[in-house]
Amino acid sequence: MSFWYETERLPDNAGDRLQTTLQIWRCYILWSRRRVIIAVPSLLALATFGTSIMFAVQYARNNPSAILKASLIVVSLSMATNIIVTVLIT
Repeated sequence: MSFWYETERLPDNAGDRLQTTLQIWRCYILWSRRRVIIAVPSLLALATFGTSIMFAVQYARNNPSAILKASLIVVSLSMATNIIVTVLIT
Protein backbone atom coordinates (compact mmCIF):
# COMPACT_ATOMS: atom_id res chain seq x y z
CA MET A 1 0.00 0.00 0.00
CA SER A 2 1.15 3.50 -0.62
CA PHE A 3 1.37 6.57 1.53
CA TRP A 4 -1.55 8.07 -0.38
CA TYR A 5 -3.83 5.28 0.81
CA GLU A 6 -3.16 6.37 4.39
CA THR A 7 -3.83 10.03 3.56
CA GLU A 8 -7.43 9.07 2.75
CA ARG A 9 -7.88 8.62 6.50
CA LEU A 10 -6.69 12.16 7.27
CA PRO A 11 -10.24 13.58 7.51
CA ASP A 12 -10.99 10.91 10.15
CA ASN A 13 -7.82 11.84 12.02
CA ALA A 14 -8.64 15.53 11.77
CA GLY A 15 -12.15 14.87 13.06
CA ASP A 16 -10.76 12.92 16.00
CA ARG A 17 -8.34 15.75 16.83
CA LEU A 18 -11.19 18.28 16.61
CA GLN A 19 -13.34 16.16 18.93
CA THR A 20 -10.51 15.86 21.45
CA THR A 21 -9.86 19.60 21.30
CA LEU A 22 -13.54 20.34 21.90
CA GLN A 23 -13.61 17.96 24.87
CA ILE A 24 -10.57 19.71 26.36
CA TRP A 25 -12.22 23.11 25.77
CA ARG A 26 -15.40 21.90 27.47
CA CYS A 27 -13.37 20.69 30.44
CA TYR A 28 -11.58 24.06 30.57
CA ILE A 29 -14.90 25.91 30.68
CA LEU A 30 -16.47 23.58 33.26
CA TRP A 31 -13.46 23.91 35.56
CA SER A 32 -13.71 27.73 35.61
CA ARG A 33 -11.02 28.33 33.01
CA ARG A 34 -8.22 26.87 35.10
CA ARG A 35 -5.31 26.04 32.84
CA VAL A 36 -3.77 23.65 35.32
CA ILE A 37 -6.71 21.28 34.89
CA ILE A 38 -6.21 20.92 31.13
CA ALA A 39 -2.40 20.69 31.18
CA VAL A 40 -2.17 16.89 31.14
CA PRO A 41 -4.96 16.31 28.57
CA SER A 42 -3.45 18.98 26.33
CA LEU A 43 0.01 17.41 26.49
CA LEU A 44 -1.47 14.00 25.77
CA ALA A 45 -3.39 15.42 22.79
CA LEU A 46 -0.20 16.97 21.41
CA ALA A 47 1.67 13.70 21.91
CA THR A 48 -1.10 11.86 20.07
CA PHE A 49 -0.85 14.30 17.16
CA GLY A 50 2.93 13.94 16.99
CA THR A 51 2.75 10.18 17.13
CA SER A 52 0.12 10.21 14.37
CA ILE A 53 2.62 12.02 12.17
CA MET A 54 5.26 9.42 13.08
CA PHE A 55 2.76 6.69 12.17
CA ALA A 56 2.16 8.24 8.74
CA VAL A 57 5.91 8.48 8.10
CA GLN A 58 6.49 4.85 9.10
CA TYR A 59 3.54 3.80 6.96
CA ALA A 60 5.08 5.58 3.99
CA ARG A 61 8.36 3.75 4.61
CA ASN A 62 6.49 0.42 4.82
CA ASN A 63 8.09 -0.55 8.14
CA PRO A 64 5.67 -3.10 9.69
CA SER A 65 7.20 -3.28 13.18
CA ALA A 66 7.38 0.52 13.52
CA ILE A 67 3.81 0.83 12.19
CA LEU A 68 2.56 -1.55 14.87
CA LYS A 69 4.44 0.28 17.64
CA ALA A 70 3.29 3.71 16.45
CA SER A 71 -0.34 2.60 16.10
CA LEU A 72 -0.35 1.14 19.62
CA ILE A 73 1.09 4.38 20.98
CA VAL A 74 -1.47 6.50 19.10
CA VAL A 75 -4.39 4.40 20.35
CA SER A 76 -3.07 4.36 23.92
CA LEU A 77 -2.49 8.12 24.04
CA SER A 78 -5.86 8.85 22.47
CA MET A 79 -7.66 6.58 24.93
CA ALA A 80 -5.80 8.10 27.88
CA THR A 81 -6.72 11.60 26.76
CA ASN A 82 -10.39 10.72 26.31
CA ILE A 83 -10.61 8.89 29.64
CA ILE A 84 -8.98 11.75 31.59
CA VAL A 85 -11.12 14.44 29.97
CA THR A 86 -14.32 12.41 30.40
CA VAL A 87 -13.57 11.86 34.09
CA LEU A 88 -12.86 15.57 34.55
CA ILE A 89 -16.10 16.55 32.80
CA THR A 90 -18.34 14.19 34.77
